[in-house]
Amino acid sequence: MKFDQYKNLIELFFHRAEMQDQKDIFLEWLNVVNRKKFTWAETISSIHKLTKNLKTNLKEGDRVLLVSENRPEWLIADISIMLANGITVPAYITYTENDYQY
Repeated sequence: MKFDQYKNLIELFFHRAEMQDQKDIFLEWLNVVNRKKFTWAETISSIHKLTKNLKTNLKEGDRVLLVSENRPEWLIADISIMLANGITVPAYITYTENDYQY
């Protein structure tokens, strides 16, 4: 795959998505409590829904703090923020209140 043919991550993601069987599992979260699977179609649908909501509140270049453990929804949120012309600011769930105030 030639990455230089894509302008950005979003273009690469949706190009790859077009090539996949939409019923195939794209993301899977396996832990003791939750075993959740996302097909390509479910992932894309979730991205479009979240992007639509974000666009009502974001201006181009707005920063969005994304606080989450490592899970499939993190990727969905990150791609949605980029599609809404925002900038993802990732943060660890282990940060303290003082870390956020800084």
